[in-house]
This record gives sequence, C-alpha cells and structure tokens, in this order.
Amino acid sequence: MKYIQLNKDIITDLLVEIEEILIVKTKEENVSTSNSSRNSENKNNLKLPKLELPVFSGDLSAWLSFKEIFINAIDKNYELSETAKLSYLISSLKGDPAKLISGFSISDENYKQAWETLLNRYDDKKNLANSLLSKFINAKPTKPNNQKSILYLLDTCNLAIRNLKSLKFQFNEFVNLILVFIVQEKLDESLRKQWELSLDCEKFPTYDDLVSFIEKHARSIRNANSDHLTSRDCISSNIQSRDMNKNSAKKNTVVHNTVVNNSTRNKSILCSENHPIYKCGIFNGYIILNKGGMS
Repeated sequence: MKYIQLNKDIITDLLVEIEEILIVKTKEENVSTSNSSRNSENKNNLKLPKLELPVFSGDLSAWLSFKEIFINAIDKNYELSETAKLSYLISSLKGDPAKLISGFSISDENYKQAWETLLNRYDDKKNLANSLLSKFINAKPTKPNNQKSILYLLDTCNLAIRNLKSLKFQFNEFVNLILVFIVQEKLDESLRKQWELSLDCEKFPTYDDLVSFIEKHARSIRNANSDHLTSRDCISSNIQSRDMNKNSAKKNTVVHNTVVNNSTRNKSILCSENHPIYKCGIFNGYIILNKGGMS
C-alpha cells in the first residue's frame, strides 16, 4: 500500500508541474499574439515616406522614364491602396495627361481604369520611336570648345538611344553606322577633324567609340578651363601682392623723406647739430655776450 501511495504522490506532483507549464506556455502565446497584433497595427498605421515622382506633361520622350518609375514605386507597391495609387497618379500629371484622367473620382475601383487610359494614349511604340528619333536627329550641333553644347548633344543622343533600346529595337551594324553618321555631322569643324584623325581606317567606328571620344573632349575642355582659372587667379594674386609691395615701398619712402627733411630742417647752421637754432648753445652764448656788451 505504501508503494501505491508513493506513486500517487508522484503522479500528483507531475500533474501540478504539467499544469504550471501549460499556464506559462499559454501566457507566452498570448504575449506573442499581442505583439503580432500590435506589429500588424503599426504596419497599417505606418506613414510611408513622401515619394518624389517625376511629373509627366505629355512629352513622349519622357514617357518611358515616367512609366518605369511609376510602376516600380507605385503600381507594384502593395502597401498602397488603389485609392492612394490613383492619388499619386493624379498628382504626377499635368497638362494634357492630367486632363485625360480628370473625370475619374478618387476611389479603389477607378485606379486601374485611369492607368489603362493613360497607357492607351501614350504607351504607343511607333509614336514613341518617332519622337525619340526626332529628338536624336534634331539635337543641336556643338559649338567650338564649348563644353556645355558638347555635353548637351551627348546627353540628348544617349537618352534617345537608351529609350529606343528599352523598346526592344535591334541595333545591328547598319543602324550603328547611321547613328555615328548623324552625330558626327553635328560636331563643329575642329572637333570633327579631331574625330576623323582618331579613327582607324580599316574598321568602322561604333556609336560607343564616338561617345567615348566626345566625353574625353568635353573633359579636356573642362580641365583646360580649370587650369586657366587657376592661372588667372595666380596672376591676379601676384599683381595684388606687387601693388601692395609698391604701396608699402612708397609709404616707406615718404616716411624716410619726411624724417630726412625734418632732420635737415632742424639742423643748426652754427654747429650742424640736429636742433633748432634757438636751442643752439653757440647761438645762445652769442646772444648773452651781446646782451652783456649792450649793457
């Protein structure tokens, strides 16, 4: 009987321990659930940072860049509601694009329709290609030794080429030849000669070769201008220093002459010492003797 009683005690103790363990585990699960709920609530209440989106005004050459940024930042952002996406879309448009979707009220069901309306109007591959080629062909020619005009030509052409490539156009050797011809015709006479001298007569240059040449030339102009400014500053500094030295020397000369003149002017004609004649001992002695003679 004693053995059985002992086993009952052990079982009772085990049950108590199990109950305590279950109580602790239940509390931990409640805490975990509470934290999860709080995190979910915080996530829902989290204020997203203000997105700085480009503004699209209808320029086809800017459409592809705008579309890519908007899709990645807004359209694929699953943290945003459809209403928020439509608000961002409306705030990113002006001019004709803004008028195009102005009839849509801000609501979840209108976002997709508004976005599709915009795509149908501006996401036209043929029109985009024509616009980009027009930008490329009509880019302003360069001016001699003008870094700004050189970089403008380079940036305009590169932007058009990048956008055309994003439209999946194939760039074969013939297309490359045409691109090089168009751009090199826009170089000023001096730059065109330098470009021709840099070419290998046995092979056709690529568009990338021309871009690299123009970039190096623009960089050399910038460096030359920087050296010119530094040299001009040094010359200006030297002139200022020289003028200061001249003024200082002139001032010292004036002071010296003043001292010399004062010294000469104060020299006694009787004893050649540097004092006024009325302080001269010889003169005063002569006056005293004369006074004695007169008396």
